[in-house]
Amino acid sequence: MKASAYNYYVPYNDGTIFMNGITEATFWVSDEYASLFRQIIESPDQFNEYEAFINKLSSKGFIINEDTDEKEVISQKYNSLR
Repeated sequence: MKASAYNYYVPYNDGTIFMNGITEATFWVSDEYASLFRQIIESPDQFNEYEAFINKLSSKGFIINEDTDEKEVISQKYNSLR
């Protein structure tokens, strides 16, 4: 698994807003945990002890399978809106 190329991290109110540009999923994390959460997203295979959290991040598009073509996902999403 790997991090989506479309994840964005925006500092906000003593924390960080995590957003995925494809799924439009967002959540806020306090400064205390933001660094850890970002590390989990960037290297999910190194954090097996957080399997449930990784599954949640995957369902929201923050973490994707290695073979996922995100440009194709965006193209399909665009075409479905036309």
